[in-house]
Amino acid sequence: MNRPRLPALLVGLLSVLAAGNAAEAQQDPAPSQDAETTSAPAPPPPVAFVDLAYFFAHCEPFHEAMAEIKVEVECANGVVNAENEALKAMQQQLAGLGAGTPEYVELEAKITRRTAELGASVQTQKAAFVRREAKVYWDTYQQLTREVEAYAREHRLVMVVRINEAPPSLVKPEEILKQINRELIWYDPQRDITRLILQRMTERAKSGEAAEPSPGSEEPASESEGPTSENEGPAPKADEPEAPPPKPSAAQPGSLSERKRDLVYFVRSTLRAVPAK
Repeated sequence: MNRPRLPALLVGLLSVLAAGNAAEAQQDPAPSQDAETTSAPAPPPPVAFVDLAYFFAHCEPFHEAMAEIKVEVECANGVVNAENEALKAMQQQLAGLGAGTPEYVELEAKITRRTAELGASVQTQKAAFVRREAKVYWDTYQQLTREVEAYAREHRLVMVVRINEAPPSLVKPEEILKQINRELIWYDPQRDITRLILQRMTERAKSGEAAEPSPGSEEPASESEGPTSENEGPAPKADEPEAPPPKPSAAQPGSLSERKRDLVYFVRSTLRAVPAK
C-alpha cells in the first residue's frame, strides 16, 4: 500500500534541490565579459626615449662636420697670429724712431690702422664660425627628429621623450640640482631607442636615402633671401630647362690644403678690405 508514494517523494526532493540551486545562482552570478574587460589593467602607453647626450657624442657625421670647422678655425688663428707678430715688429721699429718725426707719425698711423683692421676681421671670423657651428647642430638635430618620427610612425608610438643621461658632476652643485629637479625620475632602459636611431641614420647615409621631413621641420629662414654668391643667378623658371652644373675650376676648393689656402687668402683680403678708421 506504501510503494506508490516513492515517486512522489523523489519528485519533491528534486524540486527542492532545483529551487536551492536557482537561489544560489541569483546570489552569486557568473562574471560577465564586460566585467572582466573592465577589471583588466590597461596596457602601457607606447612611449620611447632618446638620449641627446649619447646621440651627439656618437654621431659620426656631426663630428666630421665639426672637425672640418675646427681645422679652418686653426688656420684662421694662424693668419691672425702672423699678423700679430708683424704688428709687434712694427712696434719695435716704431720705438727706434724719434717721436714726432714724419717716419714716426706715418708708422704709428699704419700700426693703428692695421690693429683696427685685425680686430674687425677677428670679430667677423668668429661670428661666421659660430653661425656655421650652429647650423651643423641644427641640421643634425633635424635629421634626428625626422628619423625619430619615421621610427615612431612605423612602431605606432605616441610620444618620444628627450632625456640626457650624462651623470652630473659632484663638484658642481648646479648640475646636481638640475638632475634633482628634472621631471623624469625613472624609465625602462629597453624603451631607449637612441642606438636604433643612430643605426638607422648610418644606414640611410650609406644608402643615400633620407627620412621624410615632417611639417615645420624646415631650416630657419635666413636674414636675406636670393642668390648667396655673385656667381649664382635667379632660379630657372618652370618652363625653362635646368642649366647643367658648372664644371669644377681651379678657383673651387677641393682638397683640405686648397681650402686652407683659400681661407688664408680670404682673411688677408678681409684685412685689406676693412676701411681705416
